[in-house]
This record gives sequence, C-alpha cells and structure tokens, in this order.
Amino acid sequence: MAFADEGGEPYDLHLTDDLQSYGTWEAIDFKFSLPHSNYILIWRRDGKKFTPRESKYVTKYVRDDMKDFISDGDSDAKEKWHYKVTMKMVDNDSCLILAWDKMKLPEQYDIWGEFSFFIRDFLDENIDEISKPGSLHERELAIYEGRIPEMLGENIVELNHKLRSNAYDRYEIPSDSVLREYFMRLKERGYVDACKPLAVHYKITEPSVKMENNLPGTVIVYYDFVNHVIVLSPSRIPEFWQQVPAILAGFFNHLALSKDWRFSKDSSESIQREKDEADKFVQESLNRLIDIGLDPRKYQRINFI
Repeated sequence: MAFADEGGEPYDLHLTDDLQSYGTWEAIDFKFSLPHSNYILIWRRDGKKFTPRESKYVTKYVRDDMKDFISDGDSDAKEKWHYKVTMKMVDNDSCLILAWDKMKLPEQYDIWGEFSFFIRDFLDENIDEISKPGSLHERELAIYEGRIPEMLGENIVELNHKLRSNAYDRYEIPSDSVLREYFMRLKERGYVDACKPLAVHYKITEPSVKMENNLPGTVIVYYDFVNHVIVLSPSRIPEFWQQVPAILAGFFNHLALSKDWRFSKDSSESIQREKDEADKFVQESLNRLIDIGLDPRKYQRINFI
C-alpha cells in the first residue's frame, strides 16, 4: 500500500502479507493520521483483482482502525479531523483507493487510472529498497510491533543510528530559490507545508510539522523519526525569527533519516555529530537567507493555528 497527500504525491509505503497483523494496523494508524495524508492506494501482493467482498472488508478494516479520527456527530466535530473514509475501485478492480471524507481526484491528474499508475510506479521503484533487511520500513515495523527497543535492551535512538547504512559525507544547503520559497511559505501560510520545497529539492518525502506545548525540559524542537514529524513548542518559540531556524533543524534530522546517513560507527558519536551538522546546516541556511535579503529578524511573527 502507498500513502499520498491531498495533491496526489506519495509520501510513504507499507508492505505486508498479513493485513490483520498488528504492525500493519499501527502503520495505517500512524501514516494515515498525519495532517497531510489524504489517500491510501492498495494492491494485492499476488497481483489479482479485489473481489467486492474483499474491497468492502479492507475498507471496513481501515475505517475501524481510524475511528479515533472520525467525528460521529456535532458533539465532537471540532475535536476530530474527518467525517468518513470513502472507497473507490480503479484499474479494473486491481487497485483500491481510500480517501478522507470526499473521493476527489487530485488536480494534477486527468483520470483516476493516471493517479494509480503514478503511485504504482513510485511503489515499484522503491519496493526493493524498503524490502532490504535493516531498511527504514523494517525498523518502523519492528517499533510498531513492539520488537524494539526493550527486547533488544537498546536505546531506540541509538539503535536507529546503528542500523543506518550510508556513511555521511556532507550536506549542501538548498538553492536561493528553494530557501526563499521555504521562508515565504512559513511567513505567509504557516508551518503546515513549509517544508515542501525543501523535500522536493532533496528528493525525499515531506515531513509533517506539528505544535506541542508540553515538550520536556527546555526543548523547542525535536524530530519524531518513527512518524516523520517535526515537533515544535510554540510557547517557547513564539517569534517568526525563532521558527525559521527551528524547523530547519528538524528538517535536517528528517533529511538524515531519509538519506539513511550514519555519522559515525559509534551510535552515541553519530547522534552528537548529527546535532552538530544540523547546527551548521541551519546557520549556513540562515546566513544565505540574510544574504538574499530575507533576514527573519525583520519580519513579524505568525500565529499558530
């Protein structure tokens, strides 16, 4: 199955031979509940068509999984994000599409078949990578199923760094046009999709950004690598000039995870070096923004909503 945002861009994948497994239940729960998530596209592993009974069963399964995010009336409508999960069969019943609330074809596609073919190509291009032992998909699934870190007796963050496969070389900051678009999106539209131009530039999936006031200690930003979410504390960074570098710092952590960068063979050293590299990435990006006339300190704050 593949997960796509409202614009029809894929952002994550999940493979399973058992729809009823706890790992699949949790994967759907985590990935389809992200703020930018809008579609799930599902194919059978054996390539066969869905029968009417199977399509109804899968749809009910996902609806049951996501019931905590669906309003059942006016009494809790403000506390829930959605009203229903809708279903559509395409490609001669070989692809099941589920969508939040209304089944609307993303604007960049002319027909549903074009949408499903594009997402399927994305899945086929990445299936070998996510099927590898030690892949990010495998690590996430192990967490969903409760197989780590307690059973392995290891710190979950250190374990994540230990399992990364690509030795880190160095980063390159985004181009001026990408930095400008990031800056203006954050200034004019808020944090929700501010990272999109950065993600497109680095050819990775876009992380979610959310606000949470009860972060521990004096933490202002941290990256949830299980759910690919940058979490900010709005009460501690209320000003726009504070938000610009905070999100960039979280994005670097997301970039490192997406590229599977290992900064050192020693997990503790790898974690520390990632922090150091994130600081450099943020500082260089800020310096470049100032050079092109976008000094965050000269702009007013935005309101978190």
